[in-house]
Amino acid sequence: MSQSKSELTKSAEGYVASFLKGAPFPGGFAYREELSKCNLDFTMDSLKRIDVLLDQIREKQAPDFETFVASAANQHFVHLIAFYAGKVAGLNAGAEPQWHTREAAIALVPQLKHLWADDLFETSVICMFRMKGGGSQQYPPLLSVCNRLFQGEKSVWGSASGIKFAMAKNTPPPEGVFRKFRRILNSL
Repeated sequence: MSQSKSELTKSAEGYVASFLKGAPFPGGFAYREELSKCNLDFTMDSLKRIDVLLDQIREKQAPDFETFVASAANQHFVHLIAFYAGKVAGLNAGAEPQWHTREAAIALVPQLKHLWADDLFETSVICMFRMKGGGSQQYPPLLSVCNRLFQGEKSVWGSASGIKFAMAKNTPPPEGVFRKFRRILNSL
C-alpha cells in the first residue's frame, strides 16, 4: 500500500466529516436523523448502536436489496456506515485505514481474488490496514453492513472487533474466515 492517501480514502473521510458536521452531501444520506441518534463518537460501542439501528430498519421496513441500493441516499447511508466502521476499527487497532476498490485491493494482495472474485456491491470498497510486521489486514465493512441490514446475521461491531484481534496477532485471519466470508457472499 502506498504511503499517500488514496482518492477513495479521502472520499471516505469526506463522507464521515460531512455527516458529523451536518453538512449538505450531494444526494444526501438516508436515515440521517436516525443515525445521528447513534452518537457516532468513534468508540466500539457506537458500532453496537449502529447494529441496533440496522436491525430496526430491517425489522420495520424489510428493505429489498436491489430496490434499496438503487437510491443514492441509501447507498450513501451504507457507505457512510462502512467508512465510519473502518475508521473505528482502525482507531481500535491502532492503525490508519486505507480504502481501496475491490479491484485495487486485489491488485495489492492478489491472493484476495479467490475471496472477492465476484464484483458485488457489498465488496466494492475494502478497508486495508498496514501491519507492523509487513503485509496488510483487509476488512470489507460494507459486507457486514449489508448483511446486518438485509439478513440480520453479521454484526458491524463484531467484524470491526476482529480487526483488533488480527492486528494484535500481526497475522491475517485464519483461512476458515475466508471460507465463511465466501459462504456469506454466495448467500446474498
